[in-house]
Order: sequence, then structure tokens, then C-alpha cells
Amino acid sequence: MNYKLIRGNRNDLDTAEKAYITDVPWGSEYTPVSFFQGVFEEGKGFWFKLTALESNPVATMEGFAPSVSLDSCLEMFLCFDPEHTDSYINFEMNPKGAYLYAVGKDRFGREILNTDVMPAVKGEICEESWNVILFIPLKAIEQVYGALPFASGYTIKGNAFKCGGKAPVPHHLTWSPVQRTERDFHRPNCFGTLEIL
Repeated sequence: MNYKLIRGNRNDLDTAEKAYITDVPWGSEYTPVSFFQGVFEEGKGFWFKLTALESNPVATMEGFAPSVSLDSCLEMFLCFDPEHTDSYINFEMNPKGAYLYAVGKDRFGREILNTDVMPAVKGEICEESWNVILFIPLKAIEQVYGALPFASGYTIKGNAFKCGGKAPVPHHLTWSPVQRTERDFHRPNCFGTLEIL
């Protein structure tokens, strides 16, 4: 899977290409239409808008919430320096903007992201859908990976997910297909590519 990150700012999110989260590696009767859009803002950071066409989403948690994936949840897992490290950051968010951000090389031993300038998330619940807007500042990325040359053609690796562990119908969808018998989003070998234009 390959996604093109346009240059711009938050105002350009709605015109960015939609990447649909459609793969169902572990089966589900419930597969709400879900997608993400991304923009790179020069000198500032990365904007992502994740959307699910889902009415009445489950949103019981607020603020920092390590178990947010039990609610209706949209997630981005991103490795900003795939040439030099396997470490990636997982960004998991519910419709109220409750979040979990952690960093590590796989599912185990992950550390809660703790940077001077933290990513920001804003959730919005509409009549027939919900979305989250995630901003990842360059300063936060630099504290994990060091300074990186985000020039045209630079690629990061990642995946996007729609899930709901305690939704009325539990479900798990991915953007880049995951080849794994047991349910596990933490499969960096299955990440797709996001390229800055």
C-alpha cells in the first residue's frame, strides 16, 4: 500500500486523497466505511484526519486512555525513520479525542510517548459519522527519532486501523493488509508507505 502526503496545512485535509481502511484480516460482520487523509505542513508537522461512517459510536473514555481501543477507535501506527529503526508510534483515538500514544518496536515493551510538545487530537461526532484530527508536531517526532529530512520523496512507514473491542459488534479493519492468524495490529512488517510529495 502506498499513500501520497500532500503539502499544505490543516485546511487542506478535506481535499487530500482518501485512503480506505477496508481489509478485514480476522473477519467481521460489521465493516463501517473508514478512511484517513494526510497532509505534511513544512516546518510544522503532520496532519491526519481519520473518519468512520458510523452512527452512535461507543465513546466512554476521555483524555489519556490506555484502553481506548475498546471504544469505537481509529488508529495510525507510524515509523518516521524506517531506514534506521523499527520503532513506531501508535496513535489510538476515540470520537471524544481520548487517546493513547506509545512508542516501541513491537507489541511488547511499549513506552508511553512523553515529549515536550505532544501530539494533539480533536474528535468530532456527527449524525452519521465521526472523525478525529491528529496533529503530530515535528518537535515531538525529533524527540523520538532525531532530526529528519522531510523532503519531497521522503517515505515513512505505517498503517491505519478501525476497531472497537467493546463495540456492539467488535471489529478490526486495516488499511495495509495484515498477514497474521491471531489478531494483532502491531505488525510493522505489514506497514504500507506514506510518501511526502
